[in-house]
Amino acid sequence: MNSLAANVTARPEQPRWLKLRLTEADVGTEVESYSETRAVSGVGSPITHERLSLAPIVGLKLHGSVFHPNTLRFTLGAENGLWSEDETLSGPSGGGFVGHREKFGWLQRYHATATFLRKKPYAATLTANKDHSFRDYDFFTRVTVDRENYGARLGYSRGPVPVSVSLRHLDEQVTGWSFPTSLRETALTLDARNERKTGQTDLSYEVENYARTDGGFRQTGLNQYANLLDTQDFGQPEKLRLNSSLLFTDLASSVLPTRSFTALEHFHWQHTDDLESNYDYGYNHHESGELNNAGHHARAELRHQFCESITSTLDLHGQTFSASSPNASTDTTRYGVGWGERYTKKLGSWGRLTLDNHVTFDQEERRNVGALATVINESHTLNDGVVTFLKQPRVLESTIRVTDRTGTAYQLLLHYLVVAHGEQTELRRVPGVTGGIPDGGPVLVSYSYALPPSDSFQRLADLAQIRLDLFDKLFGVYARLNTVNNYGGQSLVLQEITDQVAGADVNWRWLRVGAEYEHFDSNLSPFRSRRVFENLNFNLGEGAKLTFDFSQNWIVFLDANRDLTSYQFIGRLCLPLSRRLAYTAEGGVRVERGVGFDQNLATARTSLDFRYGKLSAALSYDYQDQQFLGELRTRHFFYLRVRRAF
Repeated sequence: MNSLAANVTARPEQPRWLKLRLTEADVGTEVESYSETRAVSGVGSPITHERLSLAPIVGLKLHGSVFHPNTLRFTLGAENGLWSEDETLSGPSGGGFVGHREKFGWLQRYHATATFLRKKPYAATLTANKDHSFRDYDFFTRVTVDRENYGARLGYSRGPVPVSVSLRHLDEQVTGWSFPTSLRETALTLDARNERKTGQTDLSYEVENYARTDGGFRQTGLNQYANLLDTQDFGQPEKLRLNSSLLFTDLASSVLPTRSFTALEHFHWQHTDDLESNYDYGYNHHESGELNNAGHHARAELRHQFCESITSTLDLHGQTFSASSPNASTDTTRYGVGWGERYTKKLGSWGRLTLDNHVTFDQEERRNVGALATVINESHTLNDGVVTFLKQPRVLESTIRVTDRTGTAYQLLLHYLVVAHGEQTELRRVPGVTGGIPDGGPVLVSYSYALPPSDSFQRLADLAQIRLDLFDKLFGVYARLNTVNNYGGQSLVLQEITDQVAGADVNWRWLRVGAEYEHFDSNLSPFRSRRVFENLNFNLGEGAKLTFDFSQNWIVFLDANRDLTSYQFIGRLCLPLSRRLAYTAEGGVRVERGVGFDQNLATARTSLDFRYGKLSAALSYDYQDQQFLGELRTRHFFYLRVRRAF
């Protein structure tokens, strides 16, 4: 019997002009209820927006082929139905809609994929999607996202250089806090790769046309990105390795057009098991209109692991930078030496000691002409509760422009705030904004600053750290000292720093707590900060989890006589009630106090998921409350989906 079965060969599938298989059909209902109230302290009456929508849905999932599965294979999942919406808006009209209205329409969602000649090296794929989902900018800000996108991908997967070309289009509508945001984007992408025994090369090019609207503010752009990345080993793998990259970006934005080119080289040489060297070179060029920035940097590092506990590094580095505008120019030359030592020692079975120290000495010369200089695309990351200063002093606030990586501009007061601290300027994100800057989101900042006279100076910087972990990291204490001292350069605005940090943390079973104190002494923006956190993580068994996260921050800016205090609590519960029913809940509160920056954020979310055979149901409720800059916003969102599959 087994021998007969082994001799049976599978019959090839015969061609059919159309083969269609219904894999699933379902019916269901979706209900959404939305209510938002906005009020400005002492100004008029509040604005209330309420919306209730109901949509019976019929869904189908299909798999099929045309002529033969190797010729054209496709999958289609679609949900269709009629939706009705009841909307009420009350409050000052401001020229817009006020009152009650009903709307009806055709609900359509789908996920479709079609593959042509799937077993050929020149296979092609078409995709189309339309869905309704949610997006979190931070824990306290959730918005609704309606997306529709479609595209195609084709290429050739054989030969020394497989290549592919993709075309995609996206329409996106984001609704939630503040003004709705819409994005329309079309992009063409080319990718090519060469893989060989000693390395690989990747080439990518993308051209992107977009239009974005935030409330009544519209911006458009045509962006181009080109990247060439190469890795090459010489001899044994990773013993002699060269990494090269060329990056070109052209952001033809209607708000702030910029163009940049970057070239980077990194060469790693593993001389022996305990001795290695690294060599880096980089060139970058940025231009925006009549503004031009260009720079070179180079670094050579020798690293030696003397024994298991001691590692030493020695480096030589240099940098040149130039910037020019119609009425000003600046040229900077910097070179120096760095030396670092790292010591780690296991202390029996009860602890580990880590010591780290790195010293750099630099000679710098600045040659300035004119009154104002301009910085293009200075990179920053904006985190709530963390102070972010622009790198140059004496910034002209009116010249600050903030964008994302694609050149899409953010708006002052709507998306970010500018806070002056004497000679320095702080940048903060505005929370709870649709289409805004996410917590921890990267931004690019361009601005002008007052240009001081030409001068030269020497800089000595020292960073020393120590950490002691005890009893398998049950308890740890650490300290850090960072000093920056300048010699000469009396005509320049140079920052002298003595930054002292000390802290401790405890990790015990379900508990993790820590505290840190920082004394940042500076001639430009001294401050004191205290940070405390508490994390409780309970595993309740059978997939159930309960977590609590607390954090408290206190910052005092001494020269500005300004305080910033924040308290945050977030709790989460995941509770499987049975094999068919699961419950989740999460909520949090964030309170911040500071001159011109008082805010209260509160969020509560809860959901039930039920599954029994082919019947499923999802019920969720989302509450958000925000008080910021004298404005109070309250939002309730209820969602119900019931689905029966056949």
